[in-house]
Amino acid sequence: MLIVNKNGTIIKKFKAISPRNKTIKEEFLQNLIFQEPELLLTQDIDTDYGRLIPLRREFSVSSGSIDVLYCTSGGRLCIVETKLWRNPEAHRTVVAQILDYATDLSNLSFQEFCEGITQERGTSAIQSFFKIIKKYIRDIDEINFQFNIQESLSTGRFLLLIVGDKIYPEVALLTESIQSAPHLEFKLALAELTFYQANSGYLVAPRIVRQTTEVTRAVVKIRYEQEKPEVDVTAFEESEQPPRGKTNLREFLSQMPEGFEDIFNSIIQGWIESRFMISWGTVGFTIRVREARKYKSILESYPGNISIFTDSWAKKKDLPLEICREFQERVRHIEEANRLIMEDRVYLYYKRISIEEYSLLMSELDKTVREIIEHYSTIE
Repeated sequence: MLIVNKNGTIIKKFKAISPRNKTIKEEFLQNLIFQEPELLLTQDIDTDYGRLIPLRREFSVSSGSIDVLYCTSGGRLCIVETKLWRNPEAHRTVVAQILDYATDLSNLSFQEFCEGITQERGTSAIQSFFKIIKKYIRDIDEINFQFNIQESLSTGRFLLLIVGDKIYPEVALLTESIQSAPHLEFKLALAELTFYQANSGYLVAPRIVRQTTEVTRAVVKIRYEQEKPEVDVTAFEESEQPPRGKTNLREFLSQMPEGFEDIFNSIIQGWIESRFMISWGTVGFTIRVREARKYKSILESYPGNISIFTDSWAKKKDLPLEICREFQERVRHIEEANRLIMEDRVYLYYKRISIEEYSLLMSELDKTVREIIEHYSTIE
């Protein structure tokens, strides 16, 4: 890095610190980006993440601790995992690791999220959370902001950012991990911070290495440019065939929790016999219905979770709201289903319900799927 005068004469040179040098520690890196989020260049990745509000370092989730967690003024969430170049073993697992963190985060309610930020409990955690936010946003609509945070949590609409002093190109090749979280709507980006020795301190130069967009039912494509891989994750169109390597019923059932697969199999066999449009992906499947010469998904199912007909799902998929709300009333006696309905979250995880509750839930889902398909067949 150079400083030059207006005539182009070099005034000073700054030498980059080699990633092999152990001067820069991960704790130093985390502190730096927590204090100066603008170093992450998130505006260049997605304008929705242009202004990051630092929330917490070492945010605890089931699978570990998120290095740094941010939100935006619009209620979007950003997860940052830092990795130094000299730790190649960590680089080999970082993509799967940050996806585990994203999955864990998406399972939290708004109150649980606030408790993780503030280390307090109950309503006091929510109050303390908004005290943090008001340091950055003066006139905040708390109700709308809470809704936006909850929507980010329930959909997994996160920016996942891997940050280091140098990013291994091989990190971008670990994309099979991306397919393990098809229910999340995230973006993944890789960023480098290059440090230059400058007197008693450092100059820091950030850059975005690569970025991807992750969508449900996705195809991962890898291209090489100047020996560095570029990864694109894009959805295939409704008119196209699903990608090779898609799962099937036998594999799907084998991955379900013990005792759940028999109940599910009896339901899906009924759907097959009824000739419902079942579209298999790499991990799970969707049930689709034809509307005005197009196809729309009405239900998504994976070995460990399934979508339910909350208001947000009905609006997102433009489904008949009356039918969806009738479903909601019928399953309110199932505690986990009722919680998701109250919080307007879409995906119900089987680990949170009993086999008996699952049997009742699937019966109601089956009834609602049939009602929705009948609704659209009548329109046609």
